[in-house]
Amino acid sequence: TKHKKELTSLLRMILRDALMMKSGLENVGLLLPAEKQKTQAVASGYTFAALFDAQARLSAVEKELRFNAAFPQTLELFLLALKG
Repeated sequence: TKHKKELTSLLRMILRDALMMKSGLENVGLLLPAEKQKTQAVASGYTFAALFDAQARLSAVEKELRFNAAFPQTLELFLLALKG
């Protein structure tokens, strides 16, 4: 798709905010304060370790996309890994 970088950046911000909430640091500063309720749902749905692992997996996705991996399939594999 045309907006690969924007979507992966948004996913990174969501994961970062979820980790901040999971750590009890949401008052320090969320990147997406308008989405606090949705991000809280993400934070409550995953363990700290799973969210941290998701960030690492997202880094791998971004790297694969830089080497011209197919975006839909790469994203699908990322989301399937999140489901566990």
